Amino acid sequence: MQDFVSAARVSELIGLLYDCAIDPQRWEPALDAIYMELGFINAGLGIQALPSGAPLLMVERGPHPDAAIRTPEYLAGTLEIWGGVRRIMDYPMDEPILLTQATGRTSFAGFYAWDKFAEPAGLIDLMAIAFARDATMIGSVAMARHASQGPVGEPEMAALRLIAPHIRRVVAISRLLELKTVEAATFSGALESLSSGIVLVDEQLGVVHANGAAAAMMERGDPIRQVAGKLVFSHPLATAALADAVADCADAEHDLGRRGLGVPLKRTNGEALVAHVLPLRVGEIRPGLNASATAAIFIAAAAAQPQLPGDALALLYDLTPAESRVFESIAAGHAPADIASRLGVATATVKTHLLRVFQKTGCNRQADLVKLAGSLVMPY
Repeated sequence: MQDFVSAARVSELIGLLYDCAIDPQRWEPALDAIYMELGFINAGLGIQALPSGAPLLMVERGPHPDAAIRTPEYLAGTLEIWGGVRRIMDYPMDEPILLTQATGRTSFAGFYAWDKFAEPAGLIDLMAIAFARDATMIGSVAMARHASQGPVGEPEMAALRLIAPHIRRVVAISRLLELKTVEAATFSGALESLSSGIVLVDEQLGVVHANGAAAAMMERGDPIRQVAGKLVFSHPLATAALADAVADCADAEHDLGRRGLGVPLKRTNGEALVAHVLPLRVGEIRPGLNASATAAIFIAAAAAQPQLPGDALALLYDLTPAESRVFESIAAGHAPADIASRLGVATATVKTHLLRVFQKTGCNRQADLVKLAGSLVMPY
């Protein structure tokens, strides 16, 4: 078990991740640095088709039990060991989940993937973070713990909670950039070729550059416009959320968390959009893309309509994904024990998240959270 993971080192690891958005070939060294620093034996980033578990994308680092882990039997078995597709869909996004904690099991004998590969290799636990999920696929980062490394402790989990939302941001932006390596010399050209709106801004949301798609949006004033040289969204809450995120990009990008990640937007015709913020000031390659820009804001079609009031509360109070899920469940009338069962975590963990929700929102009782949920409206 790790005794301590410094904030400075976590910040360095997050910086390595953001460079992956611009150059996907950097995923391998970034994953190497993360699993080694946090005391795991390997790491993998993958997107699997559902319900088969077939790999759509796979980046694997570190020693593995056997090359046959890509077989259909193994991949289907990995879904089974986590409780099956229905259970997996209930796990919170951007939250590190330990297999032993989620299932409450200390032995996984009888599961093909465990008996055939994990146990013979000396593995004692698995950690996974979901970064993308819909009815057809699930994307996750997973790491394995070896018996020689001991149980996974709270220091590692705390570091992973800080890292998790940055992984989702990087993957989302990488997909918008079509998983291509973007060189500094061709950065502006690469942006112009994309159908998503992209605006480069300084730390005060001043517009440095807008690609063609974003310029068309601003000309229509839907859902963005330029006022006195600054980027403004159609809803003040979205503008405030993006302004806070960009300020973090200029100061300390590791503090971004979920700010500026999947900010819900909507066109006047009802089309759902989301905005993602990519920091540009730090790292080996990002500062060279545009010397005047603090961040790049990507505006793309959303996979689903924005979910409110959960999204609104997360934007207003900077709730983590787990805290948002607890808030929404409490607002729906569920007790902490029931929420723990649905999310695959301990009741004590739910109570910890609930305490943080109280602290961040200024509420003192669960009844106050219910009232707050009813009062949150984000008109467009």
